Amino acid sequence: MRFPYTDIHKVITDVLNQHNRPIYQFSLRIFEALDFGINKENLKIWIPLMSRNIKYLGILSQSKDKDELPHIVFSCKELTYFKFSSFNLSIPHHFQGFKKLIELHLDSIEVESRALESFMSACPFLEKLIVDGCSSSDDLVISSTFLKVFVLKLIQTKTICLKKQII
Repeated sequence: MRFPYTDIHKVITDVLNQHNRPIYQFSLRIFEALDFGINKENLKIWIPLMSRNIKYLGILSQSKDKDELPHIVFSCKELTYFKFSSFNLSIPHHFQGFKKLIELHLDSIEVESRALESFMSACPFLEKLIVDGCSSSDDLVISSTFLKVFVLKLIQTKTICLKKQII
């Protein structure tokens, strides 16, 4: 079902282009049933327009077809809060980590082999991790020095290993 708002991605691009100050918070929910023409290619354009200083980023998709999370997201070095859903978690080889990330929500994602462990090891101050409805064909290893809150719901994986990192 197509709605007359199929050019909404153009409106968002125009607003971001005209905004002349840093954007610190951006949240996007992509409803598959409402085809607004928004996809991961739009994120590749929008994230540089928001500035690399974004602190709060939420990218929520309800798509059944999980795309790879756009690698441009991994350039947002100032993130303190990151939530994404319905993507494959694949870590680019150049990823240096989210050194300021405190809270991470993963919802309905597919995790590549050892990707979550690699991701978390690059987020040294992570305090809150919520994993909801994620799947992995491999073992899931959760390891963090400062993790205080860990919520795990409906996961499909071989095993789960919790490790306490010592500084």
